Order: sequence, then C-alpha cells, then structure tokens
Amino acid sequence: MKTFDITVIGAGPIGSLCAILLAQLGLKVAIIDRAPKKVLENPTRDGRGIALTYGSKTVLEKLNIWQKIPISEAEDIKEIRVSDGDSPLFLHFDGAEAGDHPLGFIVESHLVRKFIFKHLVKQKNITVFDNTTIANFDVLPAHVEIDLGQEKLKSALLVAADGRYSFAREKMGIEYIDHDYKQMAMVCSVTHDKPHFGVAHERFLTPGPLAFLPMTGNKSSIVWTESPANAADIMQLSNESFSALMQKRFGSHLGSITLDGGRWSYPLKMVHARTYTKQRFALVGDSAHAVHPIAGQGLNLGLRGVCTLVEEIEKAQKIGLDIGSLTPLEAYESRQKTAAISMIVATHGLNALFANDTLPVKVVRDLGLAAVNEMPGLKNWFMKQAMGISTKFSGTLPKMMTK
Repeated sequence: MKTFDITVIGAGPIGSLCAILLAQLGLKVAIIDRAPKKVLENPTRDGRGIALTYGSKTVLEKLNIWQKIPISEAEDIKEIRVSDGDSPLFLHFDGAEAGDHPLGFIVESHLVRKFIFKHLVKQKNITVFDNTTIANFDVLPAHVEIDLGQEKLKSALLVAADGRYSFAREKMGIEYIDHDYKQMAMVCSVTHDKPHFGVAHERFLTPGPLAFLPMTGNKSSIVWTESPANAADIMQLSNESFSALMQKRFGSHLGSITLDGGRWSYPLKMVHARTYTKQRFALVGDSAHAVHPIAGQGLNLGLRGVCTLVEEIEKAQKIGLDIGSLTPLEAYESRQKTAAISMIVATHGLNALFANDTLPVKVVRDLGLAAVNEMPGLKNWFMKQAMGISTKFSGTLPKMMTK
C-alpha cells in the first residue's frame, strides 16, 4: 500500500491546481484520473473559452503558470456591455474605472488545462495515477484507503474534484440540490470583420444569454444559450446558417461573423452539495457547487475554494493538527459556502429575471440596467465582483488570490 498525505480525485484544472498548491506545502500528493496522461497533456479543443478573474490570474501568476501561456492566446476583458434584447438601454462597465488592470481575461479551456497539467507533472512530490478508475475507497478513523484494483493507496485526506456528477460525493452519501435550467449552452469561437477592442458583450434574450467574449485578434469566444429543442435544431444547421442565425441574434456590432472551427453544446444544471466535507474528505469545484455560466464564474469559484481549503490545511499543519480532521475542513466549508451560495443566488436570479419576457418585467429590468449605469458606486461593486476581488457578501478572499 502506497502512502500519501493527500489524494486528489480528478486531474482537471481544479483538481490539478489543488494538488499543486498542496505540494507547495511540502505534502506528498497523489492525483487520480481516468484519462491517460497523453490526453491530459494535450487536451482536445472543446470550444469553451475560460473567463479568468483578476484574482484567478493572480493565483496562476504566483504559480508561474500564467507566464507560460503564450501572450497571443490570452485576451484582456477591458469593458463589459450588458444589453436586454433589442432595448436601447444598456449597462456598461469600463475596467479603467475600477483600477489599472482588466476586468478579466479570456483563454481557451484546452490551453488552460494543458499548461496547468504541464506544471503539475514537474512537481516532485506529486504522483499521477492516470488511466485509472477507483474501484472503491473507505474512510477510516485514522486514514482513507483507496482501492485502484491493482494497488491500494492510503492518505490522511481525500479531496474529490470529479465534477458535478461526482462518484466520490455519491459514495460518501452526501446529498445535493440540483436544478435543471432546461437550457443548452452552445459554445464555439468566431471571427468577425470589426475589432472588439477588448469589450465583452452579454446580450440577454428570452431563451437565454448570448455572450461574445473577446479573444486575440478579431476573434470571440461564444456562449449561446437556447432551449434544448432550439439548440438541437440549431446544432444541425450548416456552418453558414449557424453563423447567419447567430448574427441575427447578436446584431452587426462586430460586422460579419464566421464560425471558426467546431461547435459543441452542454446542458446547463445547477448543483450544490448540502455539505462539502466529512471526516478525512472534502469536495471542491463542481463536485461541491456547479453554477450557471451566465457570469462565467464557475472555474473562478472552484479555484477560490481550492485556495481556501489549502489555506486552512496550512494553518492546521503549522500548529500540528491532523490535516484530515474536521477542524480545517469545516473552516474551509464555512468560508467557501458563503462565496458559493452568493454566486448561486446571483446567477440563478439573473437567469430567471432575464428569461421572463412579460412587458412589466422587461420595462423594470431595462430601467434597472439604465439606473445602475448611472450609479458609479454600484457599478464599481459589480466590477469588483466580476474581477473576483470583492469580499462583500462572499467573505474573505484566500491570500493566494490577492497581490
């Protein structure tokens, strides 16, 4: 039986970053994933652009990962423009009003995964068990035993980063709330005639939001939300018809739009675990909380949780506490639940508000956008939320996310 301090399930961005941060504390870490190493090292393009907050970029900078991503692949979000269908009223956020750095950064998902995993395999005290499925695990009073079939592992703590349909969460008997939004997100990238100038557009339509997120050059990452029935029909269209319909939904702000590469679709669901921790066990990322992508905060929220967990483990380590005991784990859960519930309420509420197209609601909604646009203090608070540096309603930020 191989012994580790901590075992992490899932080598996606959240699980990998968790392992890296734990290894920096001098802990011996095992990380397990079903995918073979060659897939983890070179993930295929999946159409998704990740919107990283300033706080998340700070973490990647401190780990020397951000510096490895080619500058030609990362675009600053300088401004955000929020509009409601064809209404002339809008809400505009200018990053220059909030500080001397952008509101966020757009990088394609497969690149973020690639460079994080590349950094992971360089860590001497991390052992990767790739192409591996967990047969079973048992949480015992003094440690956790993980059965991999051919071999067994033992560690003081098991961290599950295995996604919204978490096997580990189910094995631990942790109940969760889920909500099917009855929406599909179609994702792709496009080229357009006119430059975006670093402006992210979020246009709210009755079926769901249509977001154009700036990428390098005259390119944008698209998150287009529709009903499942509509999405199924739209995904069957030719590339030309798909682009033409997107153009009709979005308008001519960026000139002619052309699909760049493939397109993918994903069902949208909210998931929230009733508890994130048990003795010697912790949920992180989508295993604990999966939110609507309306604000592009899923990965950022997950990374905040990982940084919080590692911070609490470090505190326990310094005073000689068992790192798998409930003391550091409950401290992590208390802090992260505050942030997660705030984000769930905000994204759930926004989606419901803009999905209601009755005239009274639409009038109030549009007037609300216009009113906020004229309130510098409130706009500044919204911008800090988007940048991942606000602590109001979401609790204290982990130190790794601050300069």
